[in-house]
Amino acid sequence: MTWTVRQAEPADAAEIARINVLSWQYAYRGIVADELLDQMSSQRRAPGWETWLSRPGADTVFVAEDRTGRIGAYCAVRENQDGTGELVAHYGDPKLWGTGAGRAVHHAGLRHLAALGHTHAELWVFQANMLARNFYRAHGWRPDGAVRADCLQEQEIPTCRYRLRLPSYLPRTA
Repeated sequence: MTWTVRQAEPADAAEIARINVLSWQYAYRGIVADELLDQMSSQRRAPGWETWLSRPGADTVFVAEDRTGRIGAYCAVRENQDGTGELVAHYGDPKLWGTGAGRAVHHAGLRHLAALGHTHAELWVFQANMLARNFYRAHGWRPDGAVRADCLQEQEIPTCRYRLRLPSYLPRTA
């Protein structure tokens, strides 16, 4: 399957919200309270995504789409206040996992951070999310020992930080 990566636009908000909700409900079952996952709605999340995608600024969202225009994955990157590049969000439609869409947006986000002059990037991932942690390890990310507790509706979820040295060359394609 071939994926084309582009910067997301406000018109992509509904599809990004759909992927976000499906991915959370699939990947975080058993990590995040079922009640929270079951209450998630792409219709309620879409306006927030539209607002985010309409804002100018350092946050950049990339989507991978197939030749029909279907979005398979997205990622968001930004520059933190300390000047570090961060992979803020990275999600794919669970039905399309393993097709290269997630890898394509991952590489696009890292290339973008490197083009901004960053030599390192970081991300935070739920400790229990072994699927994501294995993906990140396979792509060169390593935990640096930092751990925090993210609070979602009074549930504390251990989250660990991964770091990656951004090489001067990153693959052009997935």
